[in-house]
Amino acid sequence: MTDTRSIWVKLAPAAALGLVLLAAGARAQPAVSPALSPPALEVPALPLTAPSVVPTERAISLREAIAIAMYHQPQLALAEYTASAANARVSQAVSGYYPSGTVSGQHTRTGPSRAGGVSAVGGQFTAGGYTANFSARELIYDFGKTPSAVGQARRQAESALESLAQTRQDTVIQVKQAYYALLQDQQLAEVQQRNVSDQQAHLDLTKARFSAGVAPRSDVVTAEAAVAEAQLNLATAQNTSAVARVNLNLAMGVDVRTPTRVEETAEPVVPLPEPAALLEQAFAQRPAVRQARATVQAARDTLGSARASNRPGFFANWNYGLSGAAFPPDRASWAYGVSLQWPLLDLGLTRGRIQEAEVNALAAEVQLRQTEQSVASEVVQAYLNVQTSRQKVTTSQAEEASAEESLALATGRYQAGVAVYIEVIDAETAAVTARTNLVNARYGLSTSLAALKAALGLEEGD
Repeated sequence: MTDTRSIWVKLAPAAALGLVLLAAGARAQPAVSPALSPPALEVPALPLTAPSVVPTERAISLREAIAIAMYHQPQLALAEYTASAANARVSQAVSGYYPSGTVSGQHTRTGPSRAGGVSAVGGQFTAGGYTANFSARELIYDFGKTPSAVGQARRQAESALESLAQTRQDTVIQVKQAYYALLQDQQLAEVQQRNVSDQQAHLDLTKARFSAGVAPRSDVVTAEAAVAEAQLNLATAQNTSAVARVNLNLAMGVDVRTPTRVEETAEPVVPLPEPAALLEQAFAQRPAVRQARATVQAARDTLGSARASNRPGFFANWNYGLSGAAFPPDRASWAYGVSLQWPLLDLGLTRGRIQEAEVNALAAEVQLRQTEQSVASEVVQAYLNVQTSRQKVTTSQAEEASAEESLALATGRYQAGVAVYIEVIDAETAAVTARTNLVNARYGLSTSLAALKAALGLEEGD
């Protein structure tokens, strides 16, 4: 026992010296190499010769973004062309009510018939002359054929106009969603930028405490890892924000490389009807429902036109003609009367048209019911999302305030040396999550309100 104690007494000075040298060497080393900052993300710039319809020297409002889309969105142009073509078909159908006239003229020269034994003197023509003719026809009655065709064309034109109105509403909600998404992603990038600053401050704090010998080196390593992760999250958020700007440009129908800037805004809260009246309002105002109803009526008119396609038609005819050997012809003739046209035999053509029209009418009615169900689903879901989004905003505000207070307490406790660094990391993570949730809740509410207005068929500004 005495020998063992004497050995420890002899080794104690050497051990103490070794610990002192190890600590000095550790303090002489750099704490941690600084983390590299992520490169800035850049969207390809517009060529200098490319005109931009979006003001790039300032931020645009939501109304400006919608107005730009109304002029430059290609899907709107396609819908307008479709509506114009449908309206032109109405004019074609209505023309059946009005008189139609044709004018014709002819000049002929007739040679001799060699087969009949008559020869031409000197090879000259022996007969010929000039004729001019004008004829007109007016429908008297065709047993509903023309009225059915006109009704069909008008209903199809109404359907095309409602489709245009629905496309306008779809464009508005697409712009709104893209606008709020860009604002949301920009705010989330700011949250991550603040997180980088906070983590850098924590790293500076751990370095100072480590240099003072009151914190372990592991705190510095953990803090530096947190800074690197925060910078990666910031780069990801900036990339998401850049993609959101591209999506907004796409929704507005402009060059996706446009450096569009947006104003901070929120969807205004408008008085909404009682839940029981939401569906009735949507069925009355949604262009999609009105379009489906017009399509049903057009299908019925098509069925009526098919049934009348083999019915007779009575027409009034008038003709005036001139003829003569010299120009202008001087022998006049005229005639007028009534004619009947009746396609008696079509070998199943009319029967096939009727069957097709009947099936199309049934399909249009089913499509109407499906559209009403889809609209009802959109209204109910949008209404519930608004209620949920409002609660999320309230809850997120309380969570964000609590997380900020917890972060401040954890940082103070660590600085005072009464808490471990993991408490700061956990508090910072909770604070970033709370800030993110609050941003998502606020813009989620705006998006939900915009979706509810679109589901109800409310126009922008209502």
